[in-house]
Amino acid sequence: MLTKLVFVLTLLFGVSAASIAAVRPHLPLYLRHGLKISKLSGEPLIKAACQGIGDNETESCVSTLQSAPSDQQANANSLALYTLRYVENHAETIVAGIKNFSTVPDVAPMLQSALTDCREQYTSIDDLIETATDAVERNNYADAQKFINAAISSIDVCNNQLQESSTEEQAENRQGESVDMEKELKKYNLLHRNLLNAALNILTVD
Repeated sequence: MLTKLVFVLTLLFGVSAASIAAVRPHLPLYLRHGLKISKLSGEPLIKAACQGIGDNETESCVSTLQSAPSDQQANANSLALYTLRYVENHAETIVAGIKNFSTVPDVAPMLQSALTDCREQYTSIDDLIETATDAVERNNYADAQKFINAAISSIDVCNNQLQESSTEEQAENRQGESVDMEKELKKYNLLHRNLLNAALNILTVD
């Protein structure tokens, strides 16, 4: 079951780019609601978006945003929408994957509780990002930032629950699928958190 879940999550990074590519291009962002919106495009915009999200994470952020079609790298609005939809697509699949893994027998109670919390948080993330996307499309960037920050908070809640479960597993010297599952989910939590921070950077970078 874990192997299937990891395989599905891994496939996301190849499949979602193709589905997001169908998103129509949008007009460039401009000043509104007192927020300065980037006039950069292409590689300079991507590097600015990923700047400061973490010394060891910039490369994965840049490579992810470089997977956007060229027309969606052309301006800040399009790249912000690509980034949000990228995370939204992953959130939907992660919810399904957690739901499947939760049915596996003999899952430690602490991990079962953490997975339940993470599933609820990622369901919320899906809704929050959809709302943030709608706000960007309406040029309401202040609201978009608010919902993106709320989505980041949801990821943090999931990660904290997983950390508590991981601490218990280490104390009991547990190994196996549950440990692997936690590591995989933490990895995606980090990626999604970084990409959402990149989206915030896109909406505020000079």
